[in-house]
Amino acid sequence: MQDTKTPMYVGIVAVNIVLNLILINYLAHGGLALATSIALSVSAILLIIGLKKKMGYIGGKSIFDCFVKASISSVVMGVIVFFVYDFMITRFAGTTMLDAFSLASSVAVGALVYFVLCYLLNIKEVRLITNKGIDIVRKRFRG
Repeated sequence: MQDTKTPMYVGIVAVNIVLNLILINYLAHGGLALATSIALSVSAILLIIGLKKKMGYIGGKSIFDCFVKASISSVVMGVIVFFVYDFMITRFAGTTMLDAFSLASSVAVGALVYFVLCYLLNIKEVRLITNKGIDIVRKRFRG
């Protein structure tokens, strides 16, 4: 839409750096993650509002439905990863390599859980990616 100013203004309003400086005092590195999440969420909301003003209909209900489904998947994934990591780190703690294995295993489980939940909750984009992947595999095996 040839509008490079709006994202810049939105970035300034989101004030990620200010939130980082405030929250790092209370939550250490967790404060950085929280501040960045808050700033990006505010930016996304402001950009969506601006886009809606310029274009009119942008499918808000569909976007909101996808957001809710992805949020549910994220929360469930987070809980599962928390317990998987706790289990792994208590069983395999000791060396850097075992700690890395525990972390990598937790990340892999988290990615799988998130993807499966998004698929089961019928997120359109995940279904499209899955179907495209299945088509590619079928074509490769057919020769």
